[in-house]
Amino acid sequence: MKKILIFAIILLSFICGCDSNSTTKSTSTNTSTSIITKEYNISWISDGKLIKTDKVKEGQLPQYTGNTPTKDSTQEFSYTFKGWDKEITKASMDTEYNAVFDEVINQYTISFNTNDGSNIDPITANYGTAINKPDDPTKEGYKFVGWCTDETLTTEVTWPINLHKDQILYAKWNEKLDILKYLKSLLESYNINPLTELPEGMILSENNIIDANTAYDFSKFTNISSIKYGGYGKQWNMVLDNLLQSQMFYNTLSIIDGISSTAIAGFNNYLDKNTSDTANYTFLDGIYECMIKYEDNILDFVISYTANIIALGEQKVEIALSYDIANNKKATRIQFGEANALRYELSENKYSFAIKYLGVRRAYFSLEKDENDNILGTITEYLGVSSAQIKSFAHFKITDNYTLCTGNKADGMIGFTGTICELYDTNSGKLLAYEVNEVLSNIEYNTLWFNLDDTSGITNIKAIEEKNNNNPHTIYINNSNSIFKTENYGGINLKTASRRYDIELRSQYFYYLDENEEYKQIECQIPMLFIQEEKLEDLAKDINSNNNISFTLTVNESIINYLTNEYSLAIKLFNEIKEKYSIDYILDFIA
Repeated sequence: MKKILIFAIILLSFICGCDSNSTTKSTSTNTSTSIITKEYNISWISDGKLIKTDKVKEGQLPQYTGNTPTKDSTQEFSYTFKGWDKEITKASMDTEYNAVFDEVINQYTISFNTNDGSNIDPITANYGTAINKPDDPTKEGYKFVGWCTDETLTTEVTWPINLHKDQILYAKWNEKLDILKYLKSLLESYNINPLTELPEGMILSENNIIDANTAYDFSKFTNISSIKYGGYGKQWNMVLDNLLQSQMFYNTLSIIDGISSTAIAGFNNYLDKNTSDTANYTFLDGIYECMIKYEDNILDFVISYTANIIALGEQKVEIALSYDIANNKKATRIQFGEANALRYELSENKYSFAIKYLGVRRAYFSLEKDENDNILGTITEYLGVSSAQIKSFAHFKITDNYTLCTGNKADGMIGFTGTICELYDTNSGKLLAYEVNEVLSNIEYNTLWFNLDDTSGITNIKAIEEKNNNNPHTIYINNSNSIFKTENYGGINLKTASRRYDIELRSQYFYYLDENEEYKQIECQIPMLFIQEEKLEDLAKDINSNNNISFTLTVNESIINYLTNEYSLAIKLFNEIKEKYSIDYILDFIA
C-alpha cells in the first residue's frame, strides 16, 4: 500500500511537470509577438535647412525639443518663428515639418549731428521710405550750408534719402557774412598805392629833386660844393621807376569814389530782394558799366568804360576789385586795352603788384614787414621784347635809419656779373654809399663807393673823356694839371694789377616836375670815389702820398659799418631769391 502511494505521488508530479512546461512555452511565444513596434523619422526643417531629426514610434505624437528655429534677416526684413507648416499628428510615417516665420519690415533711423546747432529730432521709418530734408537747424553767427554724410563734411547729402540703414548726418556751417559790409570795405580800401607804403624820404625827397636845366660839364673844373649829390643809384631807381610808372594805372581808380555810393545803395536794394547765396548785380552809372558778384566767399566789383589815357590814347578800361573774404585778401586789376595791365594784392602784412606796359616792360613788386617792423621788398623787371629781354632784380630792406637796396643793374661795367648794395638814409633818401661785388676773369672784387661831398681835401674835379688805367675818364683835381694818381693793389695775388682806389663818373638819378606836373627823370654822371674794401684803412694815406693833398674820408663810421656788415647777408639773400620771379610768374600773377 505504501509502495502504491509513493508511485502515485511520483506519477502525479510527472504529470504536473509536463503541464507546467507547456504553459510557459506558450506564454513566451505570445509575448514576443506583441512588442515588435514600428518607428518613423520625424524631420524638423528651418529656412530650408535640417535642424533636427527624431525617431518616433508609431502612434506616438512627435514633439520638437530643439532651439527655436531662426531665419536670417535681410536689409529689408526681419523674421520671427510662427510655428510649423502643418499640424503635428501621431507618427504613422516618415514626416517633415517646415518652420513657418512671420516677416516684419525693418525700420531705420536717421540721426542729426548739428555740430552745436539747434536740435533736429531723429527720423525713424520703414525700409525704402523716401525721407525729405528736415527744417534747417540754426546756430548763432553761422549760416547753415547743408547736411553731410561724413564727419569731415566733404560729402553732401542728396535729398530725398531712400532709407536703407541707420545713419548719422552732420551739419555744415559757414560764418554769416554781411556782404554789404564787405563791399563797403572793398570800396574803401581799393586805392592802396605802393608809394604810400614806403617812407617819404625814399620817394622823391628834396635830395632827389633837381632843376630841369641842371647839367654838369666835367670837361672843366667843377667845384664839389656845386654838385648835387644824393641821387638814386641804379638799383633803387629801378624800384622807383616801376612805382612811378604804375601811377598811370592808379590814377584811374579815382573814378570809383564817384561810383561807390551808387554801387552800395543799388546793391543794398538788390540784396533785400535776393535771398540766395549768389548775388549778381549789374547797373550803369553814366559811361560806366558796373557789375557786383558774390559767390563762394569771393566778392567782385568790376567797372568797364572807354577813356583817353595819357600816352596811350583812347583805350577800353577795366577795373576789377576782388575780395577773398575767407582769406582776408584783396586784389585790384586795372587794364588799358590789350597790352597794358596792373594787378595788386593786399593781405594782412604783404603788398604785391605786377605790371605789363606797352609790351616792353613786365615787372613784379612786393612789400612785407618782418618781425622787427622793417620793410622787406623785392622787384623783378624785364625790359624789351621777348627775343631780347634784359632782366633786373633787386631786394631791399628799409629800417628806421637805413635803406639797403641790393641789385644787379650794372653801370658801364663790361662783362659785369656782380651785385651792387646801395645804402641810403631812410629819412632823407640820400645815397650814402654803396658796395659792389664784381667777378671779372674769375677774380672777385668788393669795392666801396662814396660821394665826394663826404670827403675833404678834394675841392674841385675835372674829367676828360679818355681812358686811363681802366677808367673811361682821365681825372684831375684841385685845379691841378697833373692827373689824379691811383695805386695798384700790389702784392703777389690775382688782384696785383687792379686799382686800389680811383674816382669815376657814376650814374645818379634825379627828378623834376614838367609842365604837366609829372615827374621826369634825369640821369646825371656824378664823380664818386671807390676803394677796394680790404684797402679801406690805407685810403687816406695812399691818396695823400700819391697826390700830395690832405685827403680825409668823412663818412660816418657807423655808415661804413652798417654797409659792410649787411653786405654779405644781402648778397647771400639776393642770390637765393633772384631766380624766383620769371616772366611766366609775372604774367600769371597779372592774370
